[in-house]
Amino acid sequence: VEQRLFEDSLQVTEAAPLVNYQLSVISMFDTQAQVTDTQRQAFEKHVAELMRRQSGVIPITKNSGLFIANNDQLTS
Repeated sequence: VEQRLFEDSLQVTEAAPLVNYQLSVISMFDTQAQVTDTQRQAFEKHVAELMRRQSGVIPITKNSGLFIANNDQLTS
């Protein structure tokens, strides 16, 4: 069995789309969750500050790959 990994990442350069995504995920799992405008603004400010500290980018890594199996007994 052979394992092949594919390294990949998303480079997020804007705070608002990341905040929108995160809040949409929260609402999928907790339909009662309510985020006030003040909380949303504070979260977006926090994300923007993280980006500023990391040269304007938040990297989000992804791990994916596949396994390749070969049964030599079946091919002989």
